[in-house]
Amino acid sequence: FRSLDARGFVISIATGRDITTVYEHIIRLDLPHPLCVICSNGARGLLCSVNDSKTAVSFETLFETPVPRNITRQAIKLSKKLDCCCQFYVDQKIYADPTYDAHFKYTERYQQLTGCRTEYVKDDFEAALEIGLPSKMLVLCENVDDVLAAFRDYFEAEYSDAKQRPTLIRGQWFLEILHPLVCKGVGLQKMCRIRNLDISRVIAFGDGDNDLEFIQDAGIGIVMKNG
Repeated sequence: FRSLDARGFVISIATGRDITTVYEHIIRLDLPHPLCVICSNGARGLLCSVNDSKTAVSFETLFETPVPRNITRQAIKLSKKLDCCCQFYVDQKIYADPTYDAHFKYTERYQQLTGCRTEYVKDDFEAALEIGLPSKMLVLCENVDDVLAAFRDYFEAEYSDAKQRPTLIRGQWFLEILHPLVCKGVGLQKMCRIRNLDISRVIAFGDGDNDLEFIQDAGIGIVMKNG
């Protein structure tokens, strides 16, 4: 990446994860200038800088499209009704509301997978909502297909206009909830517009269903087995 950067390529990271789980990768890249990062599956666009000692990352927010308040509250309520565990991402923190042993195992599994730190809450995320709206939410569950179907049915009944329904992304053991107009492809479009980059000259690499629009919108999209 550093050799491409030296040749004039603009290097960027695009990930479904929260920015807090990407810091070590930004530091490892060790680019000589700020790095564009599209995170939370396109909900946030950041310009990240590494400190002189290569130990910490700071960032400037270029754009942010959080989950609307009404959808946030509906998702929390439905997650609880389905006996699932919900995760709430705001202000570089991850909150979760585990109730059963299986919930704690899921949150621990997620922390091991991403290296994040999760704060447990019992107030239906009311304190977190006072901080701000979530960039994304996760519903941790075993029967993902059943939970996805329940969320789709609920929001189709609540919102006749499909553009008002949240973006739902199926994971192996979780369901991700985003703003209705958010995906990695939209995040790429916003980043290119803000940074004055020609999207037709972008080369995008992806390995998951959440990369579909991202790959389609780029000038050259490359599908990988493991990105």
